[in-house]
Amino acid sequence: MDVPAKIIFNDICAYFVKSKTMDFDINCKMLRFQNERLLEKGDISFIRRLQNWDVYARNYGALRNVNILTENEADDAEECKKFLIKAADWVYPIERIQLAGERCILFLKRTTVIETLLRQVLGDSSNSGLLYGKHKKNTLRYVYVHKNPKLIEVASKDLTQYRVKILTEVLIRLLRYSEWNLLDELSTDEVFGELLQLSLRSVNTPKEVEDPNILEITCGLVKDPVTGKMATMSLDEYFEVRGAEMRLAAMHKYGLRFNQMDFKAILEQLSTAAVTVDLLGKNPASDAKILHNGIGSSRGASFILYNSARIETLLRRFDDEVRKGKYEDLPDLNQVDLSLLTKEEEWQILFGYVFAFPHLIDECLASLKKGQCSVNLIEQYLKGLASSISVYYQRIKILTDSREHLMPYIYARIYLMKAAQLVLNKALGLLNIPPMHHM
Repeated sequence: MDVPAKIIFNDICAYFVKSKTMDFDINCKMLRFQNERLLEKGDISFIRRLQNWDVYARNYGALRNVNILTENEADDAEECKKFLIKAADWVYPIERIQLAGERCILFLKRTTVIETLLRQVLGDSSNSGLLYGKHKKNTLRYVYVHKNPKLIEVASKDLTQYRVKILTEVLIRLLRYSEWNLLDELSTDEVFGELLQLSLRSVNTPKEVEDPNILEITCGLVKDPVTGKMATMSLDEYFEVRGAEMRLAAMHKYGLRFNQMDFKAILEQLSTAAVTVDLLGKNPASDAKILHNGIGSSRGASFILYNSARIETLLRRFDDEVRKGKYEDLPDLNQVDLSLLTKEEEWQILFGYVFAFPHLIDECLASLKKGQCSVNLIEQYLKGLASSISVYYQRIKILTDSREHLMPYIYARIYLMKAAQLVLNKALGLLNIPPMHHM
């Protein structure tokens, strides 16, 4: 399916560059997509320096419509109007433009974007949610990931090798979403273009085979924050450490109720998620630090999963109220007034995270040909989305009285939460972390 960020990227680039291919490299640094303080910073910005666009255009065609790239801020009114007219028929149209030094800041037409985006994510097709975020495959790009059979055995005893193992698994999931065609077997018979061979190992593991055709992704060590040296804990021991830490946090939060609740499954899920986040929250090329003797960060996984449970509980409660007759059944998306989603927090969730999820795949794999895979961006995405959901939940009462004039707001916000749930679960799935249904 088309990536929303790429649609906007191509519209903007096509305005300035008369392209021979009309398919621009979205991984270039010309554009910046925002995901916080959108009212202040705008939704998208791009570099105004003419020389940058001139260099970029050489790869694609001829530069054109350059006035907005050269005008001073005081002289931009007419050019901005022309730009808006040109942008009027875009899939994601521009509401207004602001020039700020060397950057041009774009504010999208929110109502149109919200309706377009939610229908793309949760539309009539039963497959729309399953397909969201999956890129169209490039018939000229193939990739094969070499797997080390010894890794499974040593990963249970060595946290650094376990980090390599789960990094390999996450990379494969990302590739399944991406434009790359992932080969299950290394065979050139079905390859009709570029073939990228990848191999992953830790920095303290020697190469097994010298092969110029294989690009290596090296993974940093897992270190003990107390000693500063490579961690000597086994995987089982670290799971016990994380489980104990999660149990103490649960006792502090729930007090006497803790012994009356079945927390075993929840604690196991939390500790598994915490270990994954601990090891993949840093850029893979950098060293990761475990939580030990109270030193290290422990909030990430629990905060993310707490807000996962919050959405699951909210949507389950809505369904319960429908069964009890308090609310009518959720109408079809086409019958819901999505223009009611006017709160800044709603736009933050939709543009900052629902819109951005497919682009996350591109960002993680942007430097793949250089032997880099930025899986740490998944954790950053999850934390940001969880934070936005938390703020929204605290500020906006979603399930209100069933008075007639309030029901359109409830329905619109339920669809918003469904979209947030979908991208949250997909991002968790990239890390092999199941959503939390209760907390």
